[in-house]
Amino acid sequence: MIPADAARQIAKDLAGSAGRCVIAAGARQSAEMHALAAALNQALGNVGKTVRYFAQSERPDHAAAITAAAESLRSADTQAVLILGGNPAYDAPADTKFAEALAASSAQTIHLSLEFNDTSQRCKWHVNRAHFLECWGDVRGFDGTASIQQPLIAPLYDGKSPIELLLWLLGDEKQSGYDAVRETHQTAFSGTDLNWEVALRDGVIANSAWAAADVGRVRLEWVAALAQQAAGAGATTGDVLFALDHKVYDGRFANNGWLQELPDPLTKITWDNAALLSYDDAKRLGMTKNGDRVRIECNGTVVELPGYILPGHASGSVTVTLGYGRSQVGAIARGVGFSVAALRSTSGWLAAHGNVTRGSGSHTLATTQDHHAIDTKLTREREQEVIPLLVREGDLTDFAAHPDFAQHVAHVFHLPQLFPEPTPYDGYKWGMSIDLNACTGCSTCVVACQAENNIPVVGKAEVLRGREMHWLRIDRYFRGQPQDADVKVAFQPMPCQHCENAPCEQVCPVAATVHDTEGLNLMVYNRCVGTRYCANNCPYKVRRFNWFYNHNGPRHPRSRQELTAIQKMGMNPDVTVRSRGVMEKCSFCIQRISQAKITAANEVAKRVTAGEIPAVPAGVAPIADGLLLTACQQACPTQAITFGNLNDHAAQVAKNAADPRSYTILEELNARPRTRYMARLRNTGHSLLKGHNGHDHGPADGHGAPAKHEQPAHS
Repeated sequence: MIPADAARQIAKDLAGSAGRCVIAAGARQSAEMHALAAALNQALGNVGKTVRYFAQSERPDHAAAITAAAESLRSADTQAVLILGGNPAYDAPADTKFAEALAASSAQTIHLSLEFNDTSQRCKWHVNRAHFLECWGDVRGFDGTASIQQPLIAPLYDGKSPIELLLWLLGDEKQSGYDAVRETHQTAFSGTDLNWEVALRDGVIANSAWAAADVGRVRLEWVAALAQQAAGAGATTGDVLFALDHKVYDGRFANNGWLQELPDPLTKITWDNAALLSYDDAKRLGMTKNGDRVRIECNGTVVELPGYILPGHASGSVTVTLGYGRSQVGAIARGVGFSVAALRSTSGWLAAHGNVTRGSGSHTLATTQDHHAIDTKLTREREQEVIPLLVREGDLTDFAAHPDFAQHVAHVFHLPQLFPEPTPYDGYKWGMSIDLNACTGCSTCVVACQAENNIPVVGKAEVLRGREMHWLRIDRYFRGQPQDADVKVAFQPMPCQHCENAPCEQVCPVAATVHDTEGLNLMVYNRCVGTRYCANNCPYKVRRFNWFYNHNGPRHPRSRQELTAIQKMGMNPDVTVRSRGVMEKCSFCIQRISQAKITAANEVAKRVTAGEIPAVPAGVAPIADGLLLTACQQACPTQAITFGNLNDHAAQVAKNAADPRSYTILEELNARPRTRYMARLRNTGHSLLKGHNGHDHGPADGHGAPAKHEQPAHS
């Protein structure tokens, strides 16, 4: 429940932004909640400005459609059933008994799928489906904008697209997917060849969006009754909420090792799913630790799975994620997680009422949040004092009064240097900026880094030993106590900081980790002998020891067999595959830096040869800001990561470094990182800065006592 003061502040902010804001209800919310959101948008004057409605053709809801499909399978009149993708035998509501109906059907059942899954197992025919990046197709956006799906590669396994399979079943075996899509484009949009080429280039078909529909005004007389009903409902004791998994979605990506090993943004769980409960509910059930099993009875079905105490979770409810515990799946996901599909029914597609009790025994969950903690005995109270030093946050009122508040959270002495100051960088001076205000913790950057740099998957057993190999991690912090209802969550991406005064470089006995002339902290794999002194001396804990993986080339994490030619295509040829016994870490995507330098030099050479510009000294060909993107930066959906040349004052990374919100983490250690963070701003209506280290916000004049704090255990 939102406190009254907070609700009034939210209402005030929305009223002050009428016509320039939006009220959005989540996809799992009820129809009543979506109607209430529509009423609020109407009252704020957002309709037609920030909100538009589009009329769609009538169709049955998903629950009704899958029920009708199951009934058709049981009908003796049904001669053939074609299932294009999906896995309804696994994820259809349990009361439809779709899997049983499919297996017992007398019809010719055909499944077009990328993999042989639970549905394929019960069909008489399985057709190999081409990946969407291998075939032609057409799609529409939510607003009706039409787009042409173009292949990036020829089908590796001679798969068929849904369009091609339908054409074949209709008796047209010669027409290709390309011809069918082009014919549809020309028929629907009267396109000429020129329009086709333009549509391919732009990615969307111009002026193909639907006209906004006039839905009239929402009747508001029921709003007060709905609010009273919600207020009087209170917390129940058995609401079961079904959610798509953040990584494997509904199970379609379960056999992807990168995603299985990706820590969940909130729980930091890998290779598993769990029932999420509040602190109070866990205490009531008698749970003593994460992993204790909980028993959920819903619609006459019982499922036991490990519980996880999530601070800030609503009391009286439990959240379970779909996508795990599949019976027919590849080697990666075999035996991973627990299926909760049996708990869902058509009447409780998104949520249901059940009975949640303590189960028997416990299950070991592999979580990563505390793997790199220095102080493992840090108390929760002390941790709450330390977290603001790492993830610096302020209210809008703090920012208005002190725009540079983030630089004064901790007092730092500027001590004399043991070594002389580094030589000024005359050319490139690479740096990174991460805006915590934009980061949502989605972890897209982690997977992008893994794909770009050939980082191996280690499996659950090795994650439990703290041996995950990710070069980039997302630290998740909770501000507040676990039992608090208003716990705040903060995320902080943590790559190698590329320190100017790098602690790792000072202890390496073989000079395997060195600084280059552009400020990069580099790893020379040929020199590394695996002493791990550098990892021990790194305060940010961003170095990984390749103790086993990729020895004599890439190997499959489970079978340890040499990869096939197709599997090797998943490796980036521009990045070396490390041998065992060496340290690995973020390189700021040095392969991309090198490629950008070569491209820039070639462009300059062409212009010099053409007489457009005079000859320039070697190695000074400029790289325009924005042309060089690291993998994490390129993949970030919120553009929270910026990379570039700090010597270029017009570059965005240099502007971010000069921003008053910018700060470096653990500055008091004098490592002088090249990665800077931009403090997060919240709109709470009250200051967030009082109480840090026992002092109020004030300028750091160098005369106060230095802050005594340690790297926290990652809560």
